[in-house]
This record gives sequence, C-alpha cells and structure tokens, in this order.
Amino acid sequence: MSYDEKVFKATCASGSYNQVIAYLKSVDDGQEMLEKYKDIFEKGVYVLGQKQDESISDGLRKYEDYLKWVLVEQPSNFRGRMHFIRKWGGYARVKRYYKRRGYYVGVGFVAPYFNIMIWRKQTCETATVEIPEGKVDVNLYAIEEVITRGWLDYLSLGKTGVGGWATKNDICYFKDKYENTPDEFQISLLKHEAQHVFDQRKYPKMKSVDLEYRAKLVELIYHTEMKTFFYFLSTMSDNKNSPHGYAAGQIIKNLSQRIFGKELETNKDLWAGASDKISGASLELLKEHSKNLENSH
Repeated sequence: MSYDEKVFKATCASGSYNQVIAYLKSVDDGQEMLEKYKDIFEKGVYVLGQKQDESISDGLRKYEDYLKWVLVEQPSNFRGRMHFIRKWGGYARVKRYYKRRGYYVGVGFVAPYFNIMIWRKQTCETATVEIPEGKVDVNLYAIEEVITRGWLDYLSLGKTGVGGWATKNDICYFKDKYENTPDEFQISLLKHEAQHVFDQRKYPKMKSVDLEYRAKLVELIYHTEMKTFFYFLSTMSDNKNSPHGYAAGQIIKNLSQRIFGKELETNKDLWAGASDKISGASLELLKEHSKNLENSH
C-alpha cells in the first residue's frame, strides 16, 4: 500500500502519535517520515523555533515536552489539563511569558489538547462577512512570521493544522496558508469562522461539536466543488472528543438520510452524482439546527 496524504492527515487529526506511526509502518514509502518521528519522539530532538532568539528557547522546549507527552500518552482531558498547568501555571502565565519578549501568542483548547500558537507579526483590518443567516462584522487579523502553529501541525510535521480561529469579535488566520487559494480563504476560512463568531455571540455556551457542525454546513452551502465534501467524508468520526471529525460524521449521516434515504452513504461515485443537491440540503440542515436552538433557549 502506498502513502496517501489524505489518509495521513486524517490519522493525524486523531491526535494519536501511535496511530500515525502504525499508518506509516503500513505503507511502502513511509520510512523517511518514520525516521523523522523517531528523531523527535524517541531521540528527543527539538524542532520548534530552532532559529529563534534565546529568550524564548526555554518556553518552546517546555511546550514541545508537553506535546511529546500528550501525543504519545493521549491522557484524559483532566490529566492533560493538569499536566499543562503543572508545566505552565495556566493560560495567563503563558501569554505573559511570550508577550514580555515581544511575541504574539494564542493559547486555547483545540480538542483534544491544549494549543499554543506564537508569531511575530500581524496586521488587522475590518471585514463584513455574509453567511446564510446574516452578516457578521469582524476584526480580521493576518498572522505572519509564525513560530509554532499548535499540536496538529507538530504531529503532522507541518502537513496539516489549524488555518485560523475565531473569538466573539475577531478572526485570526495564518496568511501563508491562503495566499494561493482565494476560494478556500473566502469560504473555508472567512465564512466558516464568521459562523463561529455569529454563534458565539448568540449562543455563548454552545458546545464545540455544534459550533463545528454549523460552520462545516456553511462551507458546503457555499462551495461549488466536491473537494471539501470529500475531505469531510474522509475525516468523519464517531468520537465526540474530536469535534471536527464528529461534526463531519453527523453532517454525512444527515445528508445521507436526506439525499439517499439511508443512515450512511460513503460511496464517492454516488455522492459525486448528487453534487447538485448537497448545498441545498446543507442549508436545510442549518435552518433545522437553528430552529432547534431557538426552541431550546
């Protein structure tokens, strides 16, 4: 069996170093990557910020030690949280450490692990983003000169990872991720994250799986080609601790029911033949979900 980057990325999204290694051992051309993982996880080589100034080297090594532990051990959320706190003392302390040294930092929980993202430069502009249920005004931050992009980027050796994230007022994104993909920028970033902003403002206690379910539906409403849909199909999961994969799975099941009248359809050829139905069906699912939210509040 040959290496398939889509399968590799989906395996990385599980957050399990052991699953990644098992996949690479199962393919004929995975030896070079296996050697890189061996250097990092077995020989203790540090790879984050090797060319950065000495003022943050200790902090980067501390974060990398945490990543190596958590990605191998896959602890419970509680154990992972306590390990992070013992290493750092909490979010505020992490932010102070890097900000005092002239860096921007984003700290948060990107299921199932804690994430630290560090960068040197950012620019801001205001934007109005149209989504199915209205328009969203946001501050749009373009991030450059990135030091670290979080656990998924680390586990995948830079092949996949977070492209951006949202708060109640802001959308932040890694500029280099979208320089040559305007459609991805407009839909998979702006509209996806604008839906998060909309939902966080209106339903501040909404769970991550619901946030991702709604934002991924928005992507399918606007995307006119099947690349995004097939990506959701390849990364779907029944694990609620993986909000992106779980949301993708719920979408595929609900669309299967609506379009094919069955619990789950995974045949790519059948989906390709029904491509003209996906956008409309996704909009119906979003409206149904919004109605259920209104009725429960």
